[in-house]
Parts: sequence; C-alpha cells; structure tokens
Amino acid sequence: MLVLLDSRCPLLHFPPSLATYLSGRKVILVLTKVDISGAARAAAWTDYFRERYPHLRVVQVESYVGREPDDLQGCKRHIPRLPITFRERLVEEIKQVHAEMLQPPDKVKANAKWFQQWNPPVKVDIDWVGVLNAEGSEVGTVVGTSRPSDGKGDDATLTSVEESGYLTIGLIGKNLG
Repeated sequence: MLVLLDSRCPLLHFPPSLATYLSGRKVILVLTKVDISGAARAAAWTDYFRERYPHLRVVQVESYVGREPDDLQGCKRHIPRLPITFRERLVEEIKQVHAEMLQPPDKVKANAKWFQQWNPPVKVDIDWVGVLNAEGSEVGTVVGTSRPSDGKGDDATLTSVEESGYLTIGLIGKNLG
C-alpha cells in the first residue's frame, strides 16, 4: 500500500486514524513534491514519520520538473514528472516489501500443515526492470492488471496450488497540485 503524502502538509493526508487503520499492513509512505517543499522540510518530515512509525517505510519523491517560462510574465511553469532517481528509490522499497510478502507469516511457519499449503499472496516473479521503465499506459500492464471477477466478490482468495498472476499496489492519497 502506498500512501501519498504532500510534503508541504503530510499530516493532512496521514491522520492517526488512517495510521491505525493501516496497522498490520505493508505500507510505504511516499512524501511527494519534495522539490516544492524543499530538502530540509522533506528531511524533517521523513525523520518525524520514521520516529513516530518505525515499522513504516518512507520514500521521498519529486513530482515536477521546471520548464522555461513561455509567456511574457516570466513565470516558471512546472510539468508532472517522477525523475528516475526517485522512481528507483520507490521501486526499490516496493521490491523489499514484495520480498517480505514472499515469506510466510510466523503463524504459518509454526504450523506444518499450513506451511506445506502456503503460497505467497503476490506474484513471485516480477519484471522489476519493466516496472522501473514503464511509462504511460504501460505502468499497470507490466506485471498484470486486475484479475477478472468471478462474481463471488472474493477474487483475492487463491487455492493452495494457484499463484497470483498480479502484483497489486494500493494507493491512498490525492494530488493537491
């Protein structure tokens, strides 16, 4: 689960109630727009979240790149973009969470029958280079899209012999522009 937090005011997007709701889940806090808020503020927020929620990962990302003014007013314009260095950091964190999800939980390890039948809840083999380099409409299709519904409402349940064909990443947050 990625929680997008505008680095100008991240607590607006991560109140204690959301932190409580997400406890026990694999969560990465993504501080966005660090290029706008500044390195010092982003570092202070990163330290705050790491101290307050040591079990959560925190990643900083830039969101915009400046372009030259295109009018007589001289106002600098920004266009949305996630530079490769920030994308690499984010994908690396996702890879680490994915690796954790490939390991059975302690309660499964402690029960031989459960352990024998356990399958990871996520796709085992991921094309991480493809994920890193995907752009536009490719982003959701590199490792698969949503599984078709069977109409029973519980599409996330897998049998003991079935591997998930998809890596699903949930997003919480909004773009404040």
